[in-house]
Amino acid sequence: MDCIFCKIIRGEEPASMVYEDEMVLGFMTPHQFHEGMCLVTSKQHIDHFMDLPEDVAVRIIQTAQKIAKNIMREFQPQRVGYVVAGFGVLHAHLNIVSMKCRHDITSKHFAYMGDNGEFQFSESHLPTAARAELDQLAARIKV
Repeated sequence: MDCIFCKIIRGEEPASMVYEDEMVLGFMTPHQFHEGMCLVTSKQHIDHFMDLPEDVAVRIIQTAQKIAKNIMREFQPQRVGYVVAGFGVLHAHLNIVSMKCRHDITSKHFAYMGDNGEFQFSESHLPTAARAELDQLAARIKV
């Protein structure tokens, strides 16, 4: 499978890990618009979050809660939010969003004016954090 998450799970692509057990994996996202942005995914490739076995979905939420507490302790955001969208990488995952304002949970950081004069939404214009920076952030919130 060419899924980037599957490659990370198999150790074929680098990631800054915050959690791992037999069912799930947590790691930093490359676009850190606020410190602590990460996700938790199933080790089994399943496209839709709703199709996850119940025990895996529960483990993802439990893991996210532990990571969120560490994010609050280390980075002091106003809130820590969760997003299950299902777009981007077609591998069930839960995004953990370090929020400094109410709009951080929406697409505010992904919006930009395209060449055609219309609003576009993409990660392509966001800076990608260096692996060393992601590793340092991961170490601060590791469960």
